[in-house]
Amino acid sequence: MAKRALRIRVEIVGSPEGAVESRPGRIMIVPPHVTFDDFGLAVDRALGRWDFEEFRLFRTGGEGGSDPSRLGWKDRVAAKLKPGEVFRYQFGENGWDHECTVEAYDDPVEAFGRETQTAHAITGWGTVPDQAGNTAPPSAADESGHVPLWPDLARLRRLDDGEVRRAAFAGDLPALVRAVTGSDLEYALQFVGDALLQARRASGGAEGAAASESDAEVARLLAGIAGRLHERGWTGDEYLAQDIEAELSGVDTELRPLAVDVPELVQIMSSGGDFRSEGRLNLDTGEINEFQPFGDPFGAYDDEEDEEDEDAEKAVESVESVESVGSWTNVAWIESGSRDGWYDMSAFAELQHDPNIADRLARAIEGRGAFRRFRDAVDRLDLTERWYQFSGDRQLGRARQFLAEHGVRPI
Repeated sequence: MAKRALRIRVEIVGSPEGAVESRPGRIMIVPPHVTFDDFGLAVDRALGRWDFEEFRLFRTGGEGGSDPSRLGWKDRVAAKLKPGEVFRYQFGENGWDHECTVEAYDDPVEAFGRETQTAHAITGWGTVPDQAGNTAPPSAADESGHVPLWPDLARLRRLDDGEVRRAAFAGDLPALVRAVTGSDLEYALQFVGDALLQARRASGGAEGAAASESDAEVARLLAGIAGRLHERGWTGDEYLAQDIEAELSGVDTELRPLAVDVPELVQIMSSGGDFRSEGRLNLDTGEINEFQPFGDPFGAYDDEEDEEDEDAEKAVESVESVESVGSWTNVAWIESGSRDGWYDMSAFAELQHDPNIADRLARAIEGRGAFRRFRDAVDRLDLTERWYQFSGDRQLGRARQFLAEHGVRPI
């Protein structure tokens, strides 16, 4: 077997409270194409961490490290290091520090038991310090009577969507950083990632030390969000991650930039029932032409099926008759329906940490009337804000996926 992966010994040597004398660790198998950010994420998983929004810093050298610019988060580990070299990995601003020693080249099948495309821990030792500094299980219930299973997430403040929008619209990078930092981004990666990306692009000409510091902080946040998008893997996440990576590296993606009104696109793609819409996107100009092919005042969004409708065909013919053929020859048709909405409800139920809540939501979407029962359930469980954030992020991802499938990315 070809010994084409690196075997890396990772030991925790520093924490927010100081040195870690016991030096718990893991032995990692790292295939050739794995980047430093991928490696850091694999280490975090192996050490039982769960808040992957924290930034990751890699630097060469042993004690103290040196030359952090040499090890970029997008660089492949195998391309930068060889057996015998030592580097440092820092997780989070509070300084979880790891000493990483490249021990040898190894064969993934022999070391891990099978072929793998990602880094994995193959053995480990020691008592791993809790990521959030917890020393005991939570002893008190929250206001709803539920004892949180994820105490670190419970300490994060709720993301204020309005605060993010206002800061992004104003191009105020410091305010945008304040709005995002310390907030729970679990269900808002598309929303926040796009807001940070657009704000950074808009402030490209900003000068001065304060502007430079804010830009660096935005870049750090974007790097963390890109890694989290890769890991989350929802529809459209990969394309936003690529867009962010292109912005940070200065290397453009294969997708053609196009000025598109993404909220309008989302509205059409997610519409249903009385307000169901369809439309088309001009792939040359980014203009969206929306129309309502049919509307049934008594139609139920819950039980809707995708059907061909004569009224829809008439509406299409009507629109085409008033538009000049030459300006709308390169178009993408935009459709809407209710299936995506049902799958979003199902996914939201599955992602709940509390099994009782997950079960209640799963039962709510069984059979006819699923959408109404689900809305009632999230209201009773005080999950309405979380649900809107979750579904909004899913809709943004589908819109980005739709655009990517037609060779463009929104700007």
